[in-house]
Amino acid sequence: MPALQLVALDALVASWVLQLALGVVFFIALWGMVNAFRYPAVTALAGGWSFFLLYMLGSLANAFAARSNASDSYRSMLGIFEGLSVLGMFAFWQPTAALLVGARQHAMPSRRSLMFYAAFAVALILIGRGLRLDLLTPGSGPLKYLYPVAFAWLAWSTWRMTRHADANRQTLLWLAIGFLTFAVRVELTTDVVLGHVNYLDASGPRLLLVAVIQNVHVVSFGTICLIVALAIERSEILQQSQRLRHAEVRFAKSRRLESLGEMAARIAHDFNNILAAIAMAVDLARDSKAESVDLQTELDVIKHATQRAGTLVRQLLTFASPRTPPVMSEPTFDVTAYLTGSAPMLRRLLSDCIELHIVAAMHETWIRMDPSQFEEVVMNLVVNARDAMPAGGTIRVEARTEVFASPRVISEGELPTGSYLRVSVQDSGGGIDPTVLPMIFDPFFTTKGDEGTGLGLATVYSIVHRAHGDISVHSAVGRGTRFDVFLPLTSKPSGNET
Repeated sequence: MPALQLVALDALVASWVLQLALGVVFFIALWGMVNAFRYPAVTALAGGWSFFLLYMLGSLANAFAARSNASDSYRSMLGIFEGLSVLGMFAFWQPTAALLVGARQHAMPSRRSLMFYAAFAVALILIGRGLRLDLLTPGSGPLKYLYPVAFAWLAWSTWRMTRHADANRQTLLWLAIGFLTFAVRVELTTDVVLGHVNYLDASGPRLLLVAVIQNVHVVSFGTICLIVALAIERSEILQQSQRLRHAEVRFAKSRRLESLGEMAARIAHDFNNILAAIAMAVDLARDSKAESVDLQTELDVIKHATQRAGTLVRQLLTFASPRTPPVMSEPTFDVTAYLTGSAPMLRRLLSDCIELHIVAAMHETWIRMDPSQFEEVVMNLVVNARDAMPAGGTIRVEARTEVFASPRVISEGELPTGSYLRVSVQDSGGGIDPTVLPMIFDPFFTTKGDEGTGLGLATVYSIVHRAHGDISVHSAVGRGTRFDVFLPLTSKPSGNET
């Protein structure tokens, strides 16, 4: 063998070593994606690549055999190994395009497909033995022509699917280009460069050119496989995100329907109690001739029941109203003046064993809000504090201004920078159980049994957020509870503002 040809064969051996090393790198990257995401199309892609590695390993062994003038039987066995590896590539890569268009099949080749390829390989081996030819070797026999034609057909069928695919069209196009590079590789190396000449009979420059073409192919096809795998992962992640959003929407809808059912049941229960009290008082009033019946007392019962019904209706309207009025359309009022004058009204809500301390700001504090709604917020919080102290205690209502130099998270939302009024209502009761605390603003959630509607704090929450404010709660068992309401401050209105 000429010295120049030996150098070229050494370069070819080095080329196959480099190809194998590059193939291992791409193989590790692909199987890393398979282990991380388990997508069928990526599994099929990586499975075919593993047989491509076996093919390159067989080609490397064949190059070593050619370099050392190994026996024909040994080289024939290596050729059969390469041919089986090529068939393994087809078995895995053929269903990849179908998986990308959403076909319901497994990433592994089907049993029928494996039986076909096995029968095809056995037939070529047996016929080749009879004719004393290596029919299964990719570089000679039928596979010499079937190899590029089959990969060209695989590329064409993959590209054809792009016209019918609802998704992954760009991914299918990349995959078709990757399969086409195989056909180009085989045609360039066997027909164009080598000119149907065996490796041992080829000239040195031709072998060097074959080495360059094969390495360029491994790099380009490996890159395309990674691009396809990443595109598959991106598509699957987007689809999973979409399915998750749909599931969240369905869950939220079911929760709303469940809440509506609970609301209807609770309202029906409360109104039934109110109507029962009214009906009983009316019956007793009609029988006012009885000595034991005090007509004025029964009228007071009716009045109290109707007031309770009116409060319940008002809370429902406030809580359930979908309208969020523009802030500028609301009137402005001075909270300091309101709290200073509201002490007598708030004390009437409390028993004699409860002390009330109101600490208003030392200056005017103007907010843009309906005064009646602000009054409802304060009254609900004070009544809740009263109910938390059946044996008596202290309630402290305090208002002061705060300036947020940066956005601040209060409870769920984030309040922007600016000046705010903080109204705190603190009691010295037993506090709130930590397991209950996350649910206290939920509508119709109450710890008072039949005495509570479960709408008080939900109404407060709704009013505060419609005023573009926020509310937080701090509580510890045995140490009382404090509600902090944050509302945006506004400037004092001019004389002609209403």
